Amino acid sequence: MKKYSLPVIHIRLLGIGSVSFGEYSLTATDSHSKKLWLLLSYMLLYRNREILQNELIDLLWEKEKSSNPVGALKTLMHRLRKLLDTLHYPEPLILPHHGSYAFNPAVPCHIDVEEFSALCREAEEQKGTVLQAERLKQALGIYKGNFLPEAKENRWIASLAAQYHALYLQSVHTLIELLLKQETYAEASNLCWKALSYAPYEENLHYYLIYSLYLSGSSQAALTQYNASRDLFLSRFSRLPSERFQELYKVISASHNGIETDLDLIGQDLSEPHSNGSFFCEYETFKEIYRLQCRIIKRTQASIYLCLITITPAPAREQLSQSMLQLKEVMLEFLRGCDIFSRYSELQYLLLIPSPNQHAIKMILDRISTQYHFLNPNNTIEYAIRQLEHAD
Repeated sequence: MKKYSLPVIHIRLLGIGSVSFGEYSLTATDSHSKKLWLLLSYMLLYRNREILQNELIDLLWEKEKSSNPVGALKTLMHRLRKLLDTLHYPEPLILPHHGSYAFNPAVPCHIDVEEFSALCREAEEQKGTVLQAERLKQALGIYKGNFLPEAKENRWIASLAAQYHALYLQSVHTLIELLLKQETYAEASNLCWKALSYAPYEENLHYYLIYSLYLSGSSQAALTQYNASRDLFLSRFSRLPSERFQELYKVISASHNGIETDLDLIGQDLSEPHSNGSFFCEYETFKEIYRLQCRIIKRTQASIYLCLITITPAPAREQLSQSMLQLKEVMLEFLRGCDIFSRYSELQYLLLIPSPNQHAIKMILDRISTQYHFLNPNNTIEYAIRQLEHAD
């Protein structure tokens, strides 16, 4: 009966680790060693059994060799017990046995990872009912980051962190889909923003964020977010988002604007507020313009050139975004109002330039190259030029 009369200890292992009892608490940021938190976490999660010394030694010194591992474990365990004493809990928390140790099984513990997992299981059991979304919201409210990031180098920690993170993303995706079905689009987009703080490169979260903004009627915000997400994937992974992602862009950009019969109002909406300088556009728009120009030149015999500009050598990753922005600003300065360009990849821009000959194109690109090299002495640009041929 004593087991149920003891007060509860609260443990957080998702995000910054902490152990709390009443007004006392320990956190992983209090300059305690990673091994202490690794040892404590392991004993908490396996608190219903005695843990052999060799098991703990293999856990704590998986990549290290110690001349006296049993002695090292005893020293670390002594430090842990002294640390836990600062919580002023009425019973000992660590119980030593012959050749093994155990966390006191009589101590009731509320551990966030266990509650998180239990709520996710309940949500799955309540699939198709009104309680599913409620359980998912409760579970996601508990998740505050990766499992024990202070000791992420350990294989045991890394394995559990991957499992909990995958469960978190699965739960987020399920809840987003439920919210979209319920047409609670603002709640869905807010959930996406929060989840992206834990998984900034999860493409599905970017997709759902853009989609929920679009469904809420914020088409311009959705397009802005699409461009931001696209730039993120280019700078981080040197690739465009998936075809599914790009198809969403087409749907949003072609969304119906409503019935309007006044051509003057439509013209005002179509016109640019500031039309000075060249035209920079999203790559999907650039493709459509390119295809249209290929059709036009069949009749007009106009001379238009496709150009590819590449920064070389590749800047350091932390300087990449700034370098591409500088090149964009240089092109906006030196290109003409009839010239069109778009970002193509991590290090490249594509251009469409009307010109009577390649010589005139090279003069423009050489000026861009000179100015960019002036701003970035360690880099320059390479370019390729090809005249457009009409579509058959």
